This record gives sequence, C-alpha cells and structure tokens, in this order.
Amino acid sequence: MRSSLGLLLIILFTQAVCIAQQSSLSKAVQKFNAESKSIKPWKTANPVVFEESKQPLQSGVKQFLEKFNGISFPERFISKAMNSDSMLIIGEVPGDSLIITGNWTCTVDILVFGDGKLRFKNANATLLGNLYVWGETAEITADSSTLYIPQQYFYQRTILAAGAGKVKFSHVTLDFSGLSHNIVAADSSTFYFEDVTKIGFSTNGVSEKAGYFINGTNLAGEFVIEDHCHLDFKNANTLILWHVVPQTGKFHFSFPPSGDVASYNFNPQFPGIANIDYQIQLENCSDVMWALMPADNSDVDIQDSEIRAIGLWFLAPDSVNVNGLVNNTTYTDFAASLSDRNLRLRNTSVQTWSLYSMKESEISVSGCILGEIGSMGTSRVSTNSVFVDGSGGYMWATDTTFFMAFATPLTTHVRSDRNGIMIYAYSPLTMGSALAIGNSTLMTIQCSLTEEPVALDNASAWNINILSPSSGNSNSVIPIMGYALIDRTPTSTNPDMGWYQVFYSLPEMDSLIAITPKISTEKRNDTLANWNTAGLKPGQYLLHIFVSSDSEPPVIVEAVRSFSINPGIYGIVQKDISVIKVFPNPVSEVLYFDFPFSNSVAAIISSDGSVVYQDNLNGNSGSIDVSAFAPGLYLLKLFHAGGTLAARFIKK
Repeated sequence: MRSSLGLLLIILFTQAVCIAQQSSLSKAVQKFNAESKSIKPWKTANPVVFEESKQPLQSGVKQFLEKFNGISFPERFISKAMNSDSMLIIGEVPGDSLIITGNWTCTVDILVFGDGKLRFKNANATLLGNLYVWGETAEITADSSTLYIPQQYFYQRTILAAGAGKVKFSHVTLDFSGLSHNIVAADSSTFYFEDVTKIGFSTNGVSEKAGYFINGTNLAGEFVIEDHCHLDFKNANTLILWHVVPQTGKFHFSFPPSGDVASYNFNPQFPGIANIDYQIQLENCSDVMWALMPADNSDVDIQDSEIRAIGLWFLAPDSVNVNGLVNNTTYTDFAASLSDRNLRLRNTSVQTWSLYSMKESEISVSGCILGEIGSMGTSRVSTNSVFVDGSGGYMWATDTTFFMAFATPLTTHVRSDRNGIMIYAYSPLTMGSALAIGNSTLMTIQCSLTEEPVALDNASAWNINILSPSSGNSNSVIPIMGYALIDRTPTSTNPDMGWYQVFYSLPEMDSLIAITPKISTEKRNDTLANWNTAGLKPGQYLLHIFVSSDSEPPVIVEAVRSFSINPGIYGIVQKDISVIKVFPNPVSEVLYFDFPFSNSVAAIISSDGSVVYQDNLNGNSGSIDVSAFAPGLYLLKLFHAGGTLAARFIKK
C-alpha cells in the first residue's frame, strides 16, 4: 500500500501534468489557428500523387531513438514496467526461476531480474504483456514452444533485454497477432535466435555493447544499429539494416547489391568510415535491404548503391527547412539541400526517405514524398504539401512534441503517443488509421478519413469536419452535415467537449455571422446547422465551425470550408421588414418585439456586421436586454422556416 503522503504527491503530480498538457494543447491550437488563417489551406487543392508499389513493411524506429531525448529506452521501458499495477517478477530472491510447459497464460508484464531464469519448454504460452530481462545473469529462454503475444495495435508490445540480460529462443514461433512489434537489445545484453518463426514484422534496436545473433528465421525485421554493438546473422530472411551515422560520423561507402547476400562484413576499420564503432556480419541471408540514419553534422557520401531507406535525424535545436526529397528516385549526383549536414548520393537510388525530429529540433517540411515522419523529445514539426506513402512506416508525434500537418495526404497511419499533440488538417487519409494512445491528443480537422479517429489508453481524439454540402441555393435552408466531437477514454484527463458553433463569412471579410448559437451536443456525421441563406447574394462564402473544450480556459479550434451559393429560384423569400414590431425605438434597456410566427432564431447584428446576440425563441413575441450594448444602429433578424424578418432599432 502507498502511504497517504505518497498518494498526495501522486495527486499533485498528476494535477501538474494535466495543467502542463492543457497549456501545451492551448499553445499548439493557437499556433494552428494562426497558421491556417495565414496559409488558407481550404483554398489549396491537395497535391496529385501517384501511389508507388511498396513493400508491406511498417517501421517503428521511434522506440529506439528516445535516448537522444534525455532518457535511454531501457530506462523508459523498465520504469514503465516497475510502475505497473501488477507484474510477474522473477529474480527477487537469488536463484529464482520459473519453467513453463504446456498451455499457460500470463496477463501481466514479466520482468526477469538479477539472476532470475524464465524458461519455456514445449510450451504454448499466451502473454498479455511485455517481456523484460535485466540483470547480470538474468535469462529468458524458450525452446520448442509457441509464444503468442496479442496486440491491440502495432508496436504495443516489447521484448527488451538490458544490463547483461540474455534472450535465447530455439525452434520457437513468435506471434504478435501478425502486427509489427518491438525488440530491444541494450547495454551488454544478448539475443540468440535459432530457427525462429515470426508472425509479425519486428523493429529491433541494438545499441551500446549489445550482441544480436540469428541462425535461421523467416522474418528478421529491421535493425537500428549504433554504438559498439555486434550483429551476426546466418540464414536470415527479410532484414533492413539501418546503419546509424552519428553526429561527426563519416560514412563514405558503397553497398553491395541488395537481395540475396552470401556474405557481408562491415567494421569501423573500413576506409571512408570514422566515428562509427558497430560491426555487422551476414552469411547466406536473403531479401537484404540497406538503410542509413545520418544525424545532423554528419558526412555521408554513397556511391553505386540501392538504398531501401534513408532516415534523417535532427538533433540540434536549430530550425531546418526540408524540401525536394522524393521516394523512388535515382540520383546521378545529388547533394541534399540541408544546412545541417553533408549528404551526397552518386549513381544511387533511394526507395524511401524518412524524417525524425528529436530533442529540441524544429523542422519545416514541404514539397516532399516521404515514407515516414515523426517527432520526439520536445521537437516541433510542420508539413505543407507533403505526401507520406507508408513505405517507411507512418506519421506520429510522441513525448511532448507538437506536429502540425497541412495538406499532407497519407496512405498510412497517423498517430499521437505519450503526451504528444498531433494536428492533422485539410488532408486526405486514404489508407490507414488515425489513432491516439498514451496520454496524447490527436486532432483531425477538415480531413477526409476512411474511418473515425480512435482514442485508446488515456488519450483523446478530436474530429472536426464540415462534410457537406459544398454548394446550395440562395433563399433556402441548407442542412450543414459533419463532425464536432471530442472522444476520450474513461481514464483520460484530457479536456472533453464543451460546445461548437457554426458561422459564415465572405472570403474577403474578417467578420463572422453566426448560423447557430453555441451547441453542447456532440455531432457525429450529423446535422451541424441549418443555414438560412435568405437575402444572401450568390457567390463564394466560407463556413466556419469552432469547437471548444470544457476546460478553463477553453481550447478552441477552428475549421473552415469553402461554400458556393447559387442563385435560388425556390424556397425562402425575404419578408417585409415592417412585419416585426419593435418597441421602444430608440431603446435604452429592454427591447420588445412581436412577429407572426413561432419557433425562430433571433439575432442582433451591429453596424459593423458583428453578431452581438443570438438565441432561440419559442413564442411569437420576445424581449432582449440591450442595456450593455454600445449606442448605435442595430439590426434585429428573425430566422424561421417560413421566412426571414428584419427590423432596425437604435440603442440610446
């Protein structure tokens, strides 16, 4: 049991985190609203893109780049494990061990610690959590077994070895629901895989002095290789080898042909290599793909090579503009227009470009076709006129980052994670899902989606979208359809829905005219407003919807859609304004009025076009307190299915 003081500290910490998250969300939304007004993405057609054939691989390298953001990934994973409500720990006492045979199910994370030993022998095990091994002589071994580790979403589960921990799998099937998953080898840990069948692609991080040995697997996966680690693979199929080039690293190199590789040997003594310490050995491997991860301030010169992927790291706090990187391009002699590094490609093809912002970096991306792009640490990313085809993974914001995407079509997934904020706006997502996990916030604003955004864990997902129509007749009532909602999980501390309101404006005017009052009901593919266009001239207009959180101060997001009003020949016609009786006129305190029908919407519009009052009326008379109004001329308008009435009055 926790002490009362400890519980109090946890409550205070949680409150502080919530306030910080709220502040970050508010600042992010303010920036988004300002940016959208500046670039007017609703006026820009989405770029025409051609989907290239691509391999069905997903990337998850963000898990293995976190140490560049101040916390090493073993630390983060183990911290998460130790703070779980419950977990199976093996190794709390010296000589602790557990042997599993036959059918067995574990519903919590497993930590093998110290000199603990966990062995699966002729087992059929279902593991509903993560596997961690960390200790000088700690081991997880499995032979002649099947380990089924279900996942609700890709990269939900992890097998991690740190310290000097060892993982030894022989004649084993690993099934992660067929979804991509994580494997981490850090510190001085070691993985031994012999005759391992995988159901699901794996992203592997190998760092520090870790060793990773494979002899026989159907699906090795991708490997982020750095520091002083050592990889030795035999008879492995389908592997992407990410050669990390750190800051100040030099990588002048030519890769052998991809595909079937009888032998490959990379070591730091090669000519043209400097400040790189890892070693790689391949023997009799198939479907081998070469990849690079150059950091800023690195020196890379590749010749005569086929590169599956280049993932650019951004670590420095400087702001960098990125443009002109296009997937599936062959370069005769190309020097990337990046101010923070040297990257030259000669007689070299690149199938996929990916971008990773880390630490406090800030990148602005335009005019690119990419495979993956993500933000980590406290970095900031903005995109405009970018296409992400998923050939390198997906698009994401994690940690405490802010990612703002305009006109960025996707044929892959978009995701927010941890405390990240992802704003995905004015873009089509034609394949893949929109998902918020951890404590994050995902906002989809005026986007075309294949399915609604989903919030899991403690996250929230906003969906703001004026769907239809795009045109209508004047002198008619036009139903405006769409979404105005905030979905959050029961355990989320993120703000919930407060209200929404719909307005219209002329494109060249800043003033907004309310179509609805503030409405507190969430709408999901439903009628947002019924717009009475009586008296409006044919032409182009803008529809605006504002969605507010229930927090204090509120977070208010705006979405805009272009709308064309055509000349109307049916429907509502303007009535004689004398039908409304307003008195007294001029008025100083309370304005009274009578009119011929009930169930109307009353609005008062000032001489500058601002709506200063709006409310629903049930009867055929009413009164409005105008004592707080500034002196001047005002217009009272009443909207009803049978007509629109108006009368002017003067406020003394």
